[in-house]
Amino acid sequence: MERFLKDVTKKAGKKVLKLFGKVGVQYTKEHAMDVVTKADLISHDYIVSQIRKKYPTHRIISEEGEDGNKDSENVWIVDPLDGTLNFLRSTPMFGVLVCFVKKNVLELAAIYLPYFDDFYFARRGKGAYHNGHRIHASQQKTLKSSLGCSSGTIRLDREPMFNRFIKAKKHSLFAVNALGCCAVMSSYVADGRRDWVMSKVAGAWDIAAPVLLMREAGCKVTNFKGEEWKLGDLEVLGANPRLHKELLKIFGE
Repeated sequence: MERFLKDVTKKAGKKVLKLFGKVGVQYTKEHAMDVVTKADLISHDYIVSQIRKKYPTHRIISEEGEDGNKDSENVWIVDPLDGTLNFLRSTPMFGVLVCFVKKNVLELAAIYLPYFDDFYFARRGKGAYHNGHRIHASQQKTLKSSLGCSSGTIRLDREPMFNRFIKAKKHSLFAVNALGCCAVMSSYVADGRRDWVMSKVAGAWDIAAPVLLMREAGCKVTNFKGEEWKLGDLEVLGANPRLHKELLKIFGE
């Protein structure tokens, strides 16, 4: 299964990369920032077809739709193209996310950033890897010296994410990047290029694989209440345990 997951994720990413800078919006979903491209659909169709063929009794939850046996305890959670807005604007911060879940436990995660040919993989209890090399989260100890990342879209009419940063401004000085792609954010936190991530997501496809990758790299990953992240949570706060404690005091509910 591990080899299958790696192969499918990489091949889907290569299909997406061939369309980089060449496609526009196929259709819009809930709002103007929630768009679908031909690349999303091609990647989705490829991943779903391969899982169907190899594991016909499994359930598939993808950003572009569900498939398979809804009663199965074996579930594949897929984001065929994470960072679609970046992709549309010829910004290379995009990726493919695939996670295998058994009995609601995250077991395997693959993240591929095709433009950079960066492949991240994690297996529960076995660590996190970048292009075959073991990776670990940063050991940054203080928020004021940290570099974090967060969601790229601010919805002032919904979740007051922006207000969390206004609140944080009263407590500390830190730097944060809005990278617009959970695949990139979580990968960079897992390998130490960034120190923490705080984000609100649309669904499990955005964050299931990233959560397992960050956990296996040594991060504490929770919701905004400080509870260990679980399927169904749409918010995530991830960092090394010491920094996470400081972040939770500021950003937590």
